[in-house]
Amino acid sequence: MAPAALIKHACDEFDRLGHYGVSVFGTVPIPDETEAETIDRLWQAAMTRLKPDPRYWICTEAGNLLDRGFVFIKDGKPDELQEHYCVSLSDRPPDESRAELLIAGFTGMRRAG
Repeated sequence: MAPAALIKHACDEFDRLGHYGVSVFGTVPIPDETEAETIDRLWQAAMTRLKPDPRYWICTEAGNLLDRGFVFIKDGKPDELQEHYCVSLSDRPPDESRAELLIAGFTGMRRAG
């Protein structure tokens, strides 16, 4: 994703929910679950709310975002899935450097689907 597109998405998120961020889905493995099984379980949960889209990516290391100072918040909507989070960018419109920092945190990425 290009920084400008991420900034636009974050601003759209603010208009919709009152915070600047991007939606992500995340979970932790259950005991004896392989990484592939965890990803599949997460993907199935996400697809209960989303339609397949070539813009979706899978990234298995949320710690990369936490290490960059980003936080995961819940939208607080009554129907929000347990696996859904918003990666908060800030309390004001993000600039290009903040968007680039978030994008750089998505390592080990591959196209979903």
